Amino acid sequence: MTVPSEVEIINRILSGNIDDFELLVEEHKVKVFSIVRKRVPPADAEEVAHKVFIAAFKALGSFSQNKPFGNWLSGIAVRSCCNYWRECGAGRKVLAAAPDDEHLEWLEKVCRGDSLEKFETLVRRQEAKELVGWCLNKLSPEDRALLEMIYFEDWPLKEAAAAMEWGMAKTKIRAMRAKAKMKLIISKLPGECKR
Repeated sequence: MTVPSEVEIINRILSGNIDDFELLVEEHKVKVFSIVRKRVPPADAEEVAHKVFIAAFKALGSFSQNKPFGNWLSGIAVRSCCNYWRECGAGRKVLAAAPDDEHLEWLEKVCRGDSLEKFETLVRRQEAKELVGWCLNKLSPEDRALLEMIYFEDWPLKEAAAAMEWGMAKTKIRAMRAKAKMKLIISKLPGECKR
């Protein structure tokens, strides 16, 4: 028995075999969870991923079979993460998650009494990471997602544009403006923070 293609599965779902949507979920859940976990707090990742699949199911009739289903679903995942932050409100606070492996490793190195130079490097790196995270939280959810995709996850501009459902020109302009906004945010910080 041959495995049906995604297009065949989608056509069956649209014809009324809604249980076949589970095949698409199984095929793409790792990719969706990977996108969502990078963009929302760990405690909310499962709920946001669930919303991604609900949104995909509801919009399946609008899926253009000219591009891969996975790319279309990735776009829904990114936009769902933007919606998550929008729902948190403009006055959102930075959510402190439980320490992950990276933070625990950092603490271990500090506690082991590594050389002062290594310690200072680690501190500067951690402070820079926190500063960038704080600055990203000051941007709109779309600008934040765009900068994360392009600069932290190395998405090609074309794929980021497709995920956001924007044209290339709009994507380039939004990226340029988002970087300018971050520079402005950083320029308003006290001198010690900008080191």
